[in-house]
Amino acid sequence: MIFFDDIKLASKVFGPAALVYGPMLNEIGEKLFLERYSFEDIGAYMEKSMDPDTGRQYSGQVYWKEILYRSHMSAIASLVRAARWVDSAVRENEAGNLFGWAGACRSLIESAGDTGHSLGAVPLTLAQNHRQIRTEISGEATGPMLARLMHDDPSERLADVA
Repeated sequence: MIFFDDIKLASKVFGPAALVYGPMLNEIGEKLFLERYSFEDIGAYMEKSMDPDTGRQYSGQVYWKEILYRSHMSAIASLVRAARWVDSAVRENEAGNLFGWAGACRSLIESAGDTGHSLGAVPLTLAQNHRQIRTEISGEATGPMLARLMHDDPSERLADVA
């Protein structure tokens, strides 16, 4: 997927940042949709998770794989949405449509705020806990499963880090 057809035109509206991020997004765009996700049926998940011998390892593997899948899908959707609003702002600017340009810019800002609010703590949380997450996915985890962090209020987590 090519995010930006005309990066130079985008740079007229968004400045030098478009010259940096445009090519980067275009380069990774082709690879973003190669991943195929599979999600466990909740009934099967619950049943297999209750197995006294393998349930703990199984539930950790499935849970964290699916959390990573959802994180990836959300990030891709956010990139696509932002790129579409940038394209709209550039198009409306070229057409000389002030209201269209302002609407696209407002939507881009709102979309970025939604993304920041919804996903802002995810990268840091995953990075800080990557060893435990890898252990969960490998099926080698024991003891209580690390799951609470992804469901906590992100503002509380960020306050603890700051």
